[in-house]
Amino acid sequence: MNLAGLAANGQCGPDTAPNPCGFANDADFTVLPVPEPSSMILLGFGLAALGIYGRRARNRQKTE
Repeated sequence: MNLAGLAANGQCGPDTAPNPCGFANDADFTVLPVPEPSSMILLGFGLAALGIYGRRARNRQKTE
């Protein structure tokens, strides 16, 4: 997010009609993509669960 164009308006009163008092509306917002780590965490948990399930299945076959 780029907030370079955001500035406080120093003029307050009835003759400053578009922006009576507050922030100027010429802000430039740039949205950048962010990688989502939660999908990799879910993949890791799924692979770990498959590994644990496979190990338990092999151990059950050995004991029978």
